[in-house]
Amino acid sequence: MKLIDITVQIRPGMIIFEGDPDVSLEQTASIATGGICNISRLDAGVHTGTHIDAPVHFIEGAAGIEDTPLDALMGSVYVVDATNVNTDNRQRHS
Repeated sequence: MKLIDITVQIRPGMIIFEGDPDVSLEQTASIATGGICNISRLDAGVHTGTHIDAPVHFIEGAAGIEDTPLDALMGSVYVVDATNVNTDNRQRHS
């Protein structure tokens, strides 16, 4: 089976779920300025980027993601490159 990583890099300015806070990334320490290591702070909503919504997200009392078997997250998929899609003209469904 061929595996393809379709995860999206988390970065400021990325597309986010409507209502989620914007992504904020701040370097809080750096080797270049005398720090012992590079440290960053990331603030983001839980719907940011590629993620899995556990059943508990939609069903009160249901299982969390830690109880979801990994094989349930693998299977056939169509990957579509929508990089050049103009989102300014998309239709919204009510």
